[in-house]
Amino acid sequence: MGEGKITLAFDGGINQSADSQYLKLNEATESQNCSLDKGNLSLCYGNSVHSLAGGCNATHSLLPIYDANGDAIVTIMSFPKADYVCYQSQSDNVTIYANETDNIWVSQYSAGLRLLKKDGLSSVAGGANVAPKGSCIELYKERLWICGGELKNEVWFSAPYDADDYTMPIIEGEANKHGGFIDIPSWDGGKIVGIKGLFDDIVVFKTNNIFRIYGSDPSNFTVAQIADNIQGEIGNRTIKSHSTSIIFTAADGIYTFDGVTINLISQRVQDVFKNLPKDAIKNAIAILYRNKYILAIAGVGSTTNNVIVEYDLINDNFMIKKGFTVVDFIISDGKLLFLTENENVFSYADKSVTTFNSASISSYWKTGDFTFNELDKKKSIQALHFVAKGTGSIVISVISEKKVKTKTVVLTSEFLPYKIKLKNKGKLISFKFENVSGSDFTIKQPEVIYSI
Repeated sequence: MGEGKITLAFDGGINQSADSQYLKLNEATESQNCSLDKGNLSLCYGNSVHSLAGGCNATHSLLPIYDANGDAIVTIMSFPKADYVCYQSQSDNVTIYANETDNIWVSQYSAGLRLLKKDGLSSVAGGANVAPKGSCIELYKERLWICGGELKNEVWFSAPYDADDYTMPIIEGEANKHGGFIDIPSWDGGKIVGIKGLFDDIVVFKTNNIFRIYGSDPSNFTVAQIADNIQGEIGNRTIKSHSTSIIFTAADGIYTFDGVTINLISQRVQDVFKNLPKDAIKNAIAILYRNKYILAIAGVGSTTNNVIVEYDLINDNFMIKKGFTVVDFIISDGKLLFLTENENVFSYADKSVTTFNSASISSYWKTGDFTFNELDKKKSIQALHFVAKGTGSIVISVISEKKVKTKTVVLTSEFLPYKIKLKNKGKLISFKFENVSGSDFTIKQPEVIYSI
């Protein structure tokens, strides 16, 4: 007979990449709507209604338009699945929008809304003076790059410092003063779905493979393929760039590209990508916010983005959220805003709110199956000690292969130590923590007392 104790933690996040018997003490087989700050387990922050509520639908986008003071005002516009860039031209703030169906539009305070030109900023708008029609844009190396949509295999680039100039050079030696295009070959029927700048390259994403464009100007731009092993179609609106890499999502999972190596990083939430609905990746959207890659994608049986995957870049863990839908994301004044299908805009992860769109949040964490290094022997769980606080109750379960024992614990607004008797026996033991009726809670330092 052996006796002992183990201390659980929660900073490992979800891990669906291994059998539940091989999970660490800080990992979960299943979890939803939790915060893992400092290794503690808490209810995640809720979503609050933003002042832009109303007047939109699932085919609209959240886009920034600048006012006379140069401040970006978030606006709901009827551009579905919009891609945009912001910059300054002649001391005027400019936003350029592209989407799957329309020509590319330009918004600037001094000139209003107009179509992006082809013959240069100083040319007269109208007629055939319209830039190439693409769905993906990127501002990089003083040029605007356009691809996607009708441009299935071409990447167009503007002249330096003139996003409206796509004229081709006529006189030899003037290539750097004009725009042009680069053909990205394809032998598998794929098409360009996204573009992003990283270090000294423009990275071009096709349906199942990735290319890079490098060089200092059009006279030496060179195309090289860097990957052809992406198993699922890549989602354009999931491609995000930060200081060290590009993160993107394909139908088979979340990837990173650091300029040299492409890695699949989402094995720990692989169940999200099993049996994705049709068009899930095409409608998926992601954003980088407070060192997290936040992905909204449709779950099994859904036509809307009703599953949120959060990847913490600093702590290298995953959490899943459910209970609301996302059509579009945008960051404004330090807040992450999102558009829902039912004509509302919400503030994401508001610390002062404990509901999703006024509905209670169901939160839980389920550990792996522990053997206490004695697979064939029966274990007896005696008690559970922990520190906690909250505004309601939580249910703690001890689960064996034969039965489930539960205990409801009423919390207080201040941290208190709890010692509860929660006995169960079995060869495999797991634990589940869940809130009651959307109650707020924080649990830390859980210690399991057991015997073998």
